[in-house]
Amino acid sequence: MGFNLYVNQPFGNRIELTSLINIRPRVGNKSMEVQDDGIRTRMQDIIERKIS
Repeated sequence: MGFNLYVNQPFGNRIELTSLINIRPRVGNKSMEVQDDGIRTRMQDIIERKIS
């Protein structure tokens, strides 16, 4: 998984969470964007801690 960081955006909008491949199409994930809210929250928390 990966992310894009937009430093000029407000706190809640500066991280875009993506994956290089769609790893879970069978469970309804239809795109490269991470759609699971729980995973998104955990990823955002980790990224924010690392870049702060």
